[in-house]
Amino acid sequence: MKGAEILINGNQPNGRFLEGTVSGTPAPGTCMEVLPATEPVNGRFTYRACTSGSNGDSRPTTVLLEDALQGVTPDINGANTYVNGARCFLYVPVPGDELNMLVENISGTGDSHAIGDLLMIDRATAGNHGKLLVQDSAGHSAPFTCMETSTGLTVDTLLACRFG
Repeated sequence: MKGAEILINGNQPNGRFLEGTVSGTPAPGTCMEVLPATEPVNGRFTYRACTSGSNGDSRPTTVLLEDALQGVTPDINGANTYVNGARCFLYVPVPGDELNMLVENISGTGDSHAIGDLLMIDRATAGNHGKLLVQDSAGHSAPFTCMETSTGLTVDTLLACRFG
């Protein structure tokens, strides 16, 4: 993790900032999607951790940001989460944006990541929806590149990543 926020290049963000209502209890650094068949509340859509489709599907990417006013600041292991139904802040990155993203721990393994590893969004594993994992096939979309080295991770961890 670099810095203390999800958006690392915060002094020059080029993506789109959004507000919404959170469904579930995701942590900052999780990839989110609009909750299907749900009308906006006060003009804001409801977002949940990515679950639609399969791992490696090429879909729009939206990242859950922190909200210090509600006490939801980034925790290196994703332990500080939003409350279901709370207002949330999101970011739609553009290529080149750098973010601290929640990379999942594969159960029973000590996961290591190298700079340059391609990371895709987990849409299939219950409990890990919206977190990143190493690309398992060249045919799968991997929108993030790992930008820091980590060794032997045994819990989910925020790692510096570049989008695009």
